[in-house]
Amino acid sequence: MRMPIRHQADTETGPAGPGRSAVGGYAATAVVAVRSGAPTQPVTPHDAAEVMRRHFPLEEPSRGDGRTGHAYGPMVVRAVGALDLGAPPDLLVVAHALHDVTFDTLAALQAAHEIGVRHGDSFAVTDRGALSGFTAIRLATALAARERYERVVVAVVEQDRLPYGDRLRRPADAPSGVAVALLLEATPGPGLRVHGRQGLRVASPQEVAAATAREAAAAVDGTSGVARVVLGSTVPSAWAHALVPGAAVTRAAAGALPATAVWETLAEDGARPGDGGVLVVEHDAQVGGVAVALLP
Repeated sequence: MRMPIRHQADTETGPAGPGRSAVGGYAATAVVAVRSGAPTQPVTPHDAAEVMRRHFPLEEPSRGDGRTGHAYGPMVVRAVGALDLGAPPDLLVVAHALHDVTFDTLAALQAAHEIGVRHGDSFAVTDRGALSGFTAIRLATALAARERYERVVVAVVEQDRLPYGDRLRRPADAPSGVAVALLLEATPGPGLRVHGRQGLRVASPQEVAAATAREAAAAVDGTSGVARVVLGSTVPSAWAHALVPGAAVTRAAAGALPATAVWETLAEDGARPGDGGVLVVEHDAQVGGVAVALLP
């Protein structure tokens, strides 16, 4: 899938350096999703993994005993390879909700080394649940604009070998891991806006979250020109109709891996330049937050 995604950087930037043009925003020239099949990577024997297995046993024995899985580093490398970049990007930012199955490796740095990322700022974003990808895009584009990077890859990755407890009920034939890679390239124009809000643990979380989604839409300069809405699997359809009346709505599949759900759905959306903007909305009750991305 190829569609224009742009981001107006929040950081103020100074004069461009020699040979480096000023950056107004970032356009995503490619979005791809890569699924993983049966896991083969042994879960690290590190003490942390043993603690996870003892105290958080998998609730679905048919999906394995947690001793094999897909390590995030190789998953990211495969997804970035599917982008067919031709030349390495300047920056790689990895986002995930659940821990890697290998506790003793640094997935973002490992993948950056194998891909040949040009600069040493690659890092991972976590502790944001299903909203991790949104935060990663905000951080990646802000840093890239400040450093005048031309091309950035954001990879959202997730696996189901370690437990989600009651948060996740996976179909038996679901892929055990998903990686979504977005290629963002510098453009002189404005573009994608991302807004998030946390602290929704109140008596009526659905009402507050819906109000926050409207607030987020206002923060990303409204929803004019939006033709489609991509919703997380737990986001009420009423949100889409309230935000963008009449827009086509695509929902992430029930049981989809939390961090990758909306981005995998976006990659499969089949949008083309000129089809109109896309509003991506996700809500994570455990994090207590909502995030909105406006893709003009």
